[in-house]
Amino acid sequence: MEDLSLKQQQEMIAVCATNPAACKEKYGDIPAKGMLVREAIDRVLGADVPSAMKNDMSSLLAQQIEAEGVVTSTEFASQIQNCYGIDKQQAEILAVAALGAVTGGMRKSGTSTASKNIVVVDSGKKGAWNQAMNKPEPNTVYKVDGNKTFQTDALGRTSSAEGILVASKSDRNTYQQCKAGKCGSSGDEGGHLIASIFNGPGEKLNLVPMDGNLNKGVWKQMENTWANALKDGKQVNVKIEPVYTGENKRPDSFSVTILY
Repeated sequence: MEDLSLKQQQEMIAVCATNPAACKEKYGDIPAKGMLVREAIDRVLGADVPSAMKNDMSSLLAQQIEAEGVVTSTEFASQIQNCYGIDKQQAEILAVAALGAVTGGMRKSGTSTASKNIVVVDSGKKGAWNQAMNKPEPNTVYKVDGNKTFQTDALGRTSSAEGILVASKSDRNTYQQCKAGKCGSSGDEGGHLIASIFNGPGEKLNLVPMDGNLNKGVWKQMENTWANALKDGKQVNVKIEPVYTGENKRPDSFSVTILY
C-alpha cells in the first residue's frame, strides 16, 4: 500500500474503526486486519499496550503472513517478546489475541476459543505439499486457506475439521491417503474429513483411517447431498469430529454437524 499523508491516515483509521467492510474494500486486507488486531489487543490488555506497539504488531503480523504463509502463536509470541522486552505471559496473550483476530479465533469477549497454539497456513498441491500439515503438532488449531479450521488433540490426532464448503476440487495426495489407511484396520482407506471436491486439503491433517465401505458408501452419499445443496445455491457449513478410543489413531465413529 502506498504511503499516506497524515490526513489520509486519519481518514483510514476513522473508516476502519467504524466500518470494516468499507475499510477492506477501500484500503485492502492489511489495514482491515490491523484494526481487528488493535481491537483484540485492547480487549485483552487495553491501556497496558502503547498505541505505537499495537500498530507495529499489526504490521509485523501482516508481513509475516504474507511472506511465509505460516504463523504460529508460539513463534509470534517469541518475536513480540524479543522486540519489546515484555514478559513471556504477556507476549503469549498478545500473540493469541492478534492471531485470533485475523483468523476468526476470538470470541467477542476477547478470549481464545481454546488454549491451543494457532497456525495460519495455506494447503499445498501435488509437488508442493505443506509439510506443517503433513506433520500436525499436538494441541494446535490450524486455520487453513482462510475458510477451514482443523484442531488436533494432545496426541496430534485431528479432532475437528470445520468450514464453509466450496465446489472447487483440490489435488489428492495418494501417498498420504495410503499411509493413513495403513494406520487403521484391514480394509481401511485414507478418508478425507473434508472431501477434495470441496477443496479439502490433501495433507495428513485432513485424512484419517476409515473403513473402505463407509468411505465409498454412506460417507460418499453424505458428500453427494452436500454437493447437491451447493448446486442449489445453498451455503453448507460442516463440522466433523472423529471420535477415538484411548490412544488409537483410527476413529471409532464420527460426529457430523451440518448447517444450511
